[in-house]
Amino acid sequence: MGGFAPKGHARLDPQRPSAFALCDTCGFLFLHRDLKWKVEWTGNEIRRTGFLACPTCWDHPNYTLRAKPLPPDPVPILNPRGTEQKATPPANPDFVPPKIP
Repeated sequence: MGGFAPKGHARLDPQRPSAFALCDTCGFLFLHRDLKWKVEWTGNEIRRTGFLACPTCWDHPNYTLRAKPLPPDPVPILNPRGTEQKATPPANPDFVPPKIP
């Protein structure tokens, strides 16, 4: 009768039995207690992604993916005016431009 020999990085200890699990990233067999939750930045906090990863595949969350804080909007003013200049009236009021047919 053959014995059970786990494949991958799991260690079999009959004195201290422990659960096996697969790394969700590389697929190798590890002890469940050796796997860590993968985490990523979501907004301004770190959240679990739901994947278990071995110590080789687990990496620290990338800080550059963190949301950048934006300054608050400026306070609005009363009766704002646009920056466009209105057409000035002609200097000579008697002048009428000719109509082009």
